[in-house]
Amino acid sequence: MVTLRLLIKTNCYETMNLKLMFLMILQALVVTSACEKTENANNGDWSLVYANQPAHDLIDMHFVNENDGFILANAKMGAPDSTQLLIHTNDGGQTWTETRFELENRQLITDIHVFSDRVILGITTAGEVVESNNLGNTWITKSNTNLPSASQITFPFVGNSGFIAAKSHIYRSLDQGLSWKTVYASNIPQAERLIFPETSETGYAIGGYMGEAQMGGLINRGWILKTIDAGTTWTALPTEFTGIADAYFLSNETGFVFTNDRTLWGTKNGGVSWSVITDEVLGSYIRMWFASERQGFIAGNDIGVLSTTDGGQNWEVALPAATGMTGTSAVKFEETTRSIYVMINGMIVYRPWQKHYGND
Repeated sequence: MVTLRLLIKTNCYETMNLKLMFLMILQALVVTSACEKTENANNGDWSLVYANQPAHDLIDMHFVNENDGFILANAKMGAPDSTQLLIHTNDGGQTWTETRFELENRQLITDIHVFSDRVILGITTAGEVVESNNLGNTWITKSNTNLPSASQITFPFVGNSGFIAAKSHIYRSLDQGLSWKTVYASNIPQAERLIFPETSETGYAIGGYMGEAQMGGLINRGWILKTIDAGTTWTALPTEFTGIADAYFLSNETGFVFTNDRTLWGTKNGGVSWSVITDEVLGSYIRMWFASERQGFIAGNDIGVLSTTDGGQNWEVALPAATGMTGTSAVKFEETTRSIYVMINGMIVYRPWQKHYGND
């Protein structure tokens, strides 16, 4: 059984140093914007909506409607504060409230899924599924998969059907996480992240494995698994990539893959075949997201945020990697709030989508 010690609950915007840092960053963005002279590099109008103590990394963001949003944050490696944060907004991201918590045996929640009624399920480093019904104040054990390598928990369908990705395993639940059944088990390839682009029966699992030794080292290979029966069975797609940095599927048929050798690939037939879109974008990629077949974003520690308006053939600076902006953990577009959010160095900045990029 998981127990919890509630430590503190505070309102954000208490750290003046972070505000001053963000003002310095905005100043750098304005200077960069004046130099860019490009239509989509209007950098000075990003807004700060959350500033956190930099001892925590912002892991992911989930909006369940246009008002309710949740962020999971973990303490940085080696930080004296080992607590986790569940950060909640009820006004569309304009203000946020922190709940600090700590599980027993130094377990950490690695991913969460939030249902429409604010019930939260999390997967821990010990492979336990934990549940909170009060915005993260208390957590109880709901079930145990005994898989310490679990990286994602998601319920993509309307109803009680959900999945856990745990590298060599994919688990499925039909009862909102009370019990789990193995639907995929293999070390080659592994499954690290699940994508159901249209919340239908078609889904993808992104992963890879360390291949055979060549020239004195192991080759990191990337694969994509696919299901067309709501996760009952999974089959590896035929294309093998040289390591997958990130992948995004806009629909059941249209998808994008960034590989470790900095190549952007695209498919329009559900992964049956892939073609190179570009291999000329430099930088270390952390996250990728496409709003349409033409509009997309990538984010990385050394490049900030780049945007494309031609399906990935050309990229422009949307938010530069100015001083103090290392540590990008995610870039995310929220359908419910129609905004782009960037989680970077313990802060969240955002830009309304339609104001800058139209309805496409």
